[in-house]
Amino acid sequence: MKSRARVVLFLKIIGMVLAFELVAHAVVTWLSPSLPDWPHGIMDAALLTVLCAPVLYYWVSNSEFRIERGENTLRGVADSIGVGLSVIDLDMRILSINKQMRAWFPNIDPFGKPVCYQAYNSPPRQGPCPYCPTILTLRDGAVHEAVTETPTPQGIVNYRIISSPVRDSQGQVVAAVELVEDISAQRRREEALEQSYESQRVLNDMLRISLSPGALKEKLQLLLDRLLRVEWLRVLPKGVIFLREGPELVMAAQSGLAEPLLEACGRLPLGRCICGRAAQSRETIVVSHIDERHEVLYEGITPHGHICSPVVVQGEVLGVLNLYLADGTIPEKRQIDSVNAYADIIANVILLHHAEAQLLQSQKMEAVGRLAGGVAHDFNNLLTAIKGYAEFLVGSLDEGGPQKEDAREILRAADRAAALTHQLLAFSRRQALSLAVICLNDTVSGMVKMLKRLLGEDITLVCEPAAGLRPVRVDPGQMEQVIMNLAVNARDAMPGGGTLTVRTRNLEPAADRAEECVELTMTDTGADMTSEVQAR
Repeated sequence: MKSRARVVLFLKIIGMVLAFELVAHAVVTWLSPSLPDWPHGIMDAALLTVLCAPVLYYWVSNSEFRIERGENTLRGVADSIGVGLSVIDLDMRILSINKQMRAWFPNIDPFGKPVCYQAYNSPPRQGPCPYCPTILTLRDGAVHEAVTETPTPQGIVNYRIISSPVRDSQGQVVAAVELVEDISAQRRREEALEQSYESQRVLNDMLRISLSPGALKEKLQLLLDRLLRVEWLRVLPKGVIFLREGPELVMAAQSGLAEPLLEACGRLPLGRCICGRAAQSRETIVVSHIDERHEVLYEGITPHGHICSPVVVQGEVLGVLNLYLADGTIPEKRQIDSVNAYADIIANVILLHHAEAQLLQSQKMEAVGRLAGGVAHDFNNLLTAIKGYAEFLVGSLDEGGPQKEDAREILRAADRAAALTHQLLAFSRRQALSLAVICLNDTVSGMVKMLKRLLGEDITLVCEPAAGLRPVRVDPGQMEQVIMNLAVNARDAMPGGGTLTVRTRNLEPAADRAEECVELTMTDTGADMTSEVQAR
C-alpha cells in the first residue's frame, strides 16, 4: 500500500514540475525580451522549478501522508474493537471486513466482493436471510438490529447485528455498516436459565397432579399432556405411557396416536418393538428414524423417532414413557436426561397410587376385622351356652345309647365352632395366637378326610410327607386354616378336575436365612393366575 502511494506521489510531482517549467518560461520571457529565446528561458525555468520543487514535494507528500495515516488509523481502530465490522453495498456484496470478521470467517476475500448471505452461511443461502437488518437499512436509511441463526460446520451461531447507513454527499444511502457481536454463549445461558425455570414449573405441575385425587390412568394422562407441552424438549405432540402387567405392557395413557397403533400397542409383550425392548433392557432407547426395531408398523405410518424411557424403581420395571420425535431429530443429552427424570417422577406416582390402594385395602381389612371380632365375640357367647347344655346332656344320658353319641357329636361341633371363633378373634387382633409345637405331617394327615370332601371327586389329593420332619411352633388352628384356603384356591383353579399335591420337607440354613426351617408346598395342575389376580 505504501509503494503504491509513493508511485502516485511521484507522478503528481512530475506533472507539477512540468507545469512550473512552462509558467516560469513565460514569465522570464515577458520580463527579459532581449535574452535568448529557449536556452536561457529554459534555464531560468529550471532554476525556478528547482527552487519550487521542495515546497511542492513537502506539500504533496504531507497531504498523502495524512491521508495514508488516516486510513491506517481507521483500519487499526476497526481491527482493535472487540466486535465484527462489515461494509455491505446496495447489492448485498461485502466491501470490507475487519480483523474480528476475518477470524470468524477466514475464507472470505472482500476484494472478490462476495454476496454476504452466501459467504456468511454454511451451507450458503440462495437468498437474503429473513431476519436481515441490513436490507431494511439500505431500504429506509434507518438503523436496524437483529439476532441471527447462522449455520456453520460447528452448528448454529447467534450473532447480534446492528446495521447503520453510509450516505454520499447528496445524502443517498450507498452502503451499510454492520456491527456484529457473537452472543451464542449468552443465548445458551439464557436458554439454560429459561429451561431451568420451565423444568421447575413442570415438576411443580407433576407434583400437583400426583397429589390430586383421581384414578391412576387419569393422573398419567394429565402427566403425559403436561410433558408434551414442554417446548424445549422438542418432541412431537404424540406420546404414550405404558404400565407393566406381568409379561406385558398395557397402554395406560396416550396422545396423538393413530388408530392402528391403539389396536396394535394396546397390549405389548416385553421385548417387542421399541417400548418392549426398553422395558426388557431397563435402558433408555433413542432412535431418530424407523428402523428394524420398529416391529409394530402399519400402512401410511409417518416417519418419526423416539425417546423411550423405562419407568423403573429399585430394578423393578413399572412401565415405559415413550415420546415421539420428528424424523431425523437427534436429541441432546440434557433432553434425554430430562425425559429420564420425568420417567422417575411417573414411577413415584405409580408407587404412590399402589401405596394408596394398599392403605385402602388395609383399612377395609381393618373394618372387616372389627366386624369379624364383634361377630366372633357374640358367637362365642352363644357357643358357651351350647357347650354347657351339651355337656349336661352327655352326663345325663346312659352309656351305649344312641342319644348319648348324638350329644357328644353336638359337643364336638361346638368345639370346632369355638376353634373357628378363636381364629376370627385372632384375625381381628382381639386374641393372642395359641402357639404350640406340632408336626406338620400330623396336621396334614389329620385333614385328609376333610380335604377330600372339600375338593370333590374330580380332584385327586396326593400327600408326600417327608421322613424325619422337624417340629414347628405355630398356631394349629391358623395352620389348618391356611391349608384349607390353599386347597379351596386349588379347587377353583381346576374346574375340570386335576391333582393337588401336598409336600413337606426340611430346609437347611442358607444365605437368606440363618435358621433351620420346614417347608409346606401345595401344588395343583390348574390354570395359572391372571395378572389381575396376581396384582391382588
